[in-house]
Amino acid sequence: MFYFLKADGEVAGYLKLDVDDAQNEEVDPNGLEIERIYLRKSFQHRGLGKQLFEFAEEKGREWGKSVLWLGVWEHNENAKNFYASRGLTRFSEHVFVLGDDRQTDFLLKKALV
Repeated sequence: MFYFLKADGEVAGYLKLDVDDAQNEEVDPNGLEIERIYLRKSFQHRGLGKQLFEFAEEKGREWGKSVLWLGVWEHNENAKNFYASRGLTRFSEHVFVLGDDRQTDFLLKKALV
């Protein structure tokens, strides 16, 4: 499910949430995955990412989900710091190939109950 955030009359960013079989990993049958959370550069550092994340948490609780989880590229320090500030902790990793390059996503989660 896609959700779009508007600010100053423009689309500032979006959120993609996955549940049940739509989740990219088998983390928790009662989990909610944030597959994408994105803000346009001109809208960053204004608290909008926090709003998107809190919206995801609210949806998870509304839907009765017990765990919120996501994957983040191991070298994306800004995102890792943001997720740590929101209470997510690393529990695993996922290795994938992009072109000829092996990449690693850290899998992070947070209890919603």
